[in-house]
Amino acid sequence: MKFKVHAVGGAMAGMLTIVTAQVSGYTSASYRHLIDFLNAPHMTQGDIPVLIGLFAVTVFMSLFPDLDSASILQRWFYRFALVILILLFMVGQMGLFAAVSFIILLPLLHKHRGWTHSKITPVLLALFFAVVLELHRSTQAWFGGFSMENVGAILNEYWIYVVACVLGHYTHLLLDWKL
Repeated sequence: MKFKVHAVGGAMAGMLTIVTAQVSGYTSASYRHLIDFLNAPHMTQGDIPVLIGLFAVTVFMSLFPDLDSASILQRWFYRFALVILILLFMVGQMGLFAAVSFIILLPLLHKHRGWTHSKITPVLLALFFAVVLELHRSTQAWFGGFSMENVGAILNEYWIYVVACVLGHYTHLLLDWKL
């Protein structure tokens, strides 16, 4: 399938993810929040960065299955991923830096249309992401080690990101199947 079709499908799914976040009450972004963000786009707190992140995760997951083959998409993705990693490092988001670093390498571990096209992949990636974040938290904590209960709490707190993963990934699978 063509990159552009998956990118457009991912963008449409990303808009649906944003609507879901707003309607469910996960975020309560308003026009005023948007203006505040545009005046200080370097700020990483608030609902607008969350919505941008949800959109990005959804689009990423709509492209993720095809990152396992040498292509223009793969080259541009890894260039973009490098910029994202540099930004995460610069703002001190080391947990996210580690999780993103691991996940962007995964498509290179298998052949095309392998595990990256599996229906369970987005759920496993969300679980993997939560485990990496919990591992990072546990190494930074004064007391308490790694806990699967904390992994469950991360998934529960950030459930909308799991929805973004599933929606983006299934958009890709649907477009591969339909077109």
